[in-house]
Amino acid sequence: MPGKKKLSLTAKILIGMFLGIALGSLINGLYSEGAWVKPYLVDGLLDVIGTIFINALKMLVVPLVLVSLVCGTAALDDARRVGTVGVKAVGLYLVTTAIAITLALTLAVIVNPGKGIDPDKFLQNQTVELSPLEKEVVNVKTNLNEVRDEINRLATEELNLPPLFTKEESPLPENGRARFTVNEPPPLKQVIVDVFPSNPFQAMSQGNMLQVIVFAVLFGIALTLSGKHGTRILEIFQNLNEVIMKLVLLLIEFAPYGVFCLVAGTFAKQGFGAIVPLGKYFGLVL
Repeated sequence: MPGKKKLSLTAKILIGMFLGIALGSLINGLYSEGAWVKPYLVDGLLDVIGTIFINALKMLVVPLVLVSLVCGTAALDDARRVGTVGVKAVGLYLVTTAIAITLALTLAVIVNPGKGIDPDKFLQNQTVELSPLEKEVVNVKTNLNEVRDEINRLATEELNLPPLFTKEESPLPENGRARFTVNEPPPLKQVIVDVFPSNPFQAMSQGNMLQVIVFAVLFGIALTLSGKHGTRILEIFQNLNEVIMKLVLLLIEFAPYGVFCLVAGTFAKQGFGAIVPLGKYFGLVL
């Protein structure tokens, strides 16, 4: 009797995505005001599993890139070939990043993927716990604002003077949405200098991939030039690479459940009407 044909990973992820859309839309349409659905299911179980899945993906990016590049670079015996590969790796990263940014900006302007998605739905019932000191600061600022408004009222209504105090600018305007400012790009000199990490561990912790790539290539070159001592270290990295790849495979097996929770949580907050704008965003990312 032939065994059952197992579903491919792609099929499992697609099934998880469609089931997530169905469950999220059902929650949004029927149980959005339930006493337990939002805090325990949407903002609880689904959000926890989805966030863990995203964090696990981020967790593996830097170790995978670092170890793979060190092993690949050190596997080349000729130092000149190693240098060529290193230059090509950095150059390829810069070129592909430039192409990706240009393409993303162009398509984002044309497609406008965020249109139709209400960010306020993601912020409903979100509270921020303030420390006692922060609460005291808020109270003082509130009292000062009331005094300022009263002085301005007396000046304008009783004395026919212009307002004596201007309203303090706040990082959050009245509609609660943050103001965004565009920073000036750094000069080319600084960009080139920043390619080389002053602290490789800081670069890895911050996810600065270009600096991680440069460090990995340089470390691989050093292993190649270190003879038998480098060979011993390379064996450690090769074993570590096998372990990391096994960890990647384990995470991939969990992907359908992570996708299900992420999609279900999103549609529970946005509703089925978000499928078109979210579909645009998903297609644009792909």
